[in-house]
Amino acid sequence: MTEVKATPNAGVALYATQEYKPGQTILTETPLMTVSPKTSSQITAIRSQFQNIKAGKKISQDSPIIDLDIPSSIHVKDRAGFRGMLLACASFSLLDDASIKEKVLQLYHPNLEVSPEDNPHEAALIKSAQEALTFLQRQCNPSSVLSKLLKTSPQEGLQIMLIYRCNAFKGGHIYETTSRINHSCDFNAVVSTDAFSSEEEAQTIRAVSLIQKGEEICISYLGSFTFADVMMRNDKLMKDKFFVCKCKRCEQNRTQGDVAGSVPCFKCHPREGRYLDEDVQYDDGAIEVNYCIPCINSEDSKKIIYKCKKCGVVERDEVAQSTMEKALERAISHLEDGLVHQSEIDEEEDSRANKIEMTERLACLSTSVLGAKHWASDLLLFVNLSAKLSLLHASMLCKSAGGSDGKGEKKSEDEDADLMNDIAECIDSLERVIAYVESLSLKCHFGHLVGNVSVGVARVLVGFGDVKSMKYGSSFAERVYDDYFKLGFEGEGMIKLVDTLINAWKKKSGVKEEGAEGPQKKKQKAC
Repeated sequence: MTEVKATPNAGVALYATQEYKPGQTILTETPLMTVSPKTSSQITAIRSQFQNIKAGKKISQDSPIIDLDIPSSIHVKDRAGFRGMLLACASFSLLDDASIKEKVLQLYHPNLEVSPEDNPHEAALIKSAQEALTFLQRQCNPSSVLSKLLKTSPQEGLQIMLIYRCNAFKGGHIYETTSRINHSCDFNAVVSTDAFSSEEEAQTIRAVSLIQKGEEICISYLGSFTFADVMMRNDKLMKDKFFVCKCKRCEQNRTQGDVAGSVPCFKCHPREGRYLDEDVQYDDGAIEVNYCIPCINSEDSKKIIYKCKKCGVVERDEVAQSTMEKALERAISHLEDGLVHQSEIDEEEDSRANKIEMTERLACLSTSVLGAKHWASDLLLFVNLSAKLSLLHASMLCKSAGGSDGKGEKKSEDEDADLMNDIAECIDSLERVIAYVESLSLKCHFGHLVGNVSVGVARVLVGFGDVKSMKYGSSFAERVYDDYFKLGFEGEGMIKLVDTLINAWKKKSGVKEEGAEGPQKKKQKAC
């Protein structure tokens, strides 16, 4: 049970009225409004709200007005967001139920009087929404319900656009209660990935940690960037959600330092030119590496200082500063694309291979400049691991289907050696990312970032077919079973798959399985 009520700081939030344990369902809710149409008749209804719409281009549920011409005179950086606002206003106008409309209008949106000095990103959003409103007033079909809305309640149209930008979930779904859940960088709940049923589009919120009665329920708006440092997290929140996060994690990161931004100490490990020594880069135990952590200068809130436990406050030289900034800029640009599209596995093999090569190069650059424990190095490693596992699965499927004519034995041996090297690199990458996530000491289990790639590693190892490899593969599945998959975060199908991977070696060797619940989780050190 939950309750929506005012927060101490302002606005409203969702609070627990009972205790919730990890994996327990907090809320399941169908949307008040869905911006993306799901049927051909809904697409037709949306398109009928506009005039001068050019037929011919491929349209879809996600982009039913992709062929609506937006002139270059409209200067907006985010054209997809601009189209989304147009679509939201048209979708709202088609709602028949006045009570649902009223509930949608009660959701949060920025103050229309906000100034660029107070919040430049929010002010830019309002300006974009005003441009969208003006464009709609010119482009809507004069006989449409959209036209009627914009003539009688233009302010309402503006409101809807802002509500959409600030409250919509994936697929353009807007909820009465779920859309009121606030963000925290140390979230205690998640939107379950098996949340949407084929019919109702019901969304499920599950607890990821123990939530006490009266505690605020929070999710993360950042996806995988939740595991970045405080500067990156708040940069994205300001650009995408138009606020600065003041959660406990962010406040501590600002004043006490953020391990996610750790770099090898500039004084303990001076750089030769732009790059760290190789032993320092990878921190593989060859030497002891001391790290310095960024935090805000107490005397100047706009200045970042670095603190080393051994050296105290240390200064970056201009070369190191410039190199770090350039490496971060390239890493962020690549990650913003890679973290969004990492689940897309239907690309051509060559395309995936090219992306892997680019990610590997950037991961090496990031590690050589920022070190192995910096968030950018680890998230690049994570993106590369996801893509590489997809390629490995495809290669193994082709190999198993190919057979042998006896002439390609040498080639097969070489391929096997390459495959073993690749999986060894994947295992090393997975261990590094797990260690990184655990170093952040968040409420969530590391499976919320690497659950699926852990299963990917297990699948490859089990796919070798020998008991030793299968048993080793099961260990990776076990580490994300009890505290992640078994709790239902990925649905019943994944629970069965992970259980199968855990017990595959036992079936192969004739050892009695431990049942559908799987084995108890073994404590293992994440190296």
